[in-house]
Amino acid sequence: MKRYVIAIIIIVFSVAVSIPTFLYLQKAPFTLSPEYYGTAEIQTIDINDLHRLIKDQESFGLFISQPSCQASADLEKHLNDFTNTYSIKIYEINFSALKDSNIIPDLRFYPSFAIFRTGNLVDFLEANSDEDTSAYTSSDGFTSWFTQYIKLPV
Repeated sequence: MKRYVIAIIIIVFSVAVSIPTFLYLQKAPFTLSPEYYGTAEIQTIDINDLHRLIKDQESFGLFISQPSCQASADLEKHLNDFTNTYSIKIYEINFSALKDSNIIPDLRFYPSFAIFRTGNLVDFLEANSDEDTSAYTSSDGFTSWFTQYIKLPV
């Protein structure tokens, strides 16, 4: 009987320690795939390229814009500052190419920025969210949002 109780205590303790550790590691900032560091670039891609990146389980950042949109142009200025400061490559795709796919469910407005980890969506900026306003209005605000998820090069 004592062994049974001890075994249950050990199992409960193991689960109690494992779950918070797993959750912490899932939310801890991660590193992009190596090819995204060392080059300051915003590369335009199409929906087929995006599907390939997801299928290949890449970790990357994606700027979602719309041509002739002033808000997209404003965010792009901050992203240019960001990529030049940290020598990071990100991708850009037109919202119109993405909106009917289900790659980013709940994406309704542009501009936006999405973060993918091993081909899975981690988070994205919501253009209609007060919580994300600082990420849209300054390079520092964007950097603060971005580094919640992704490690910057040293």
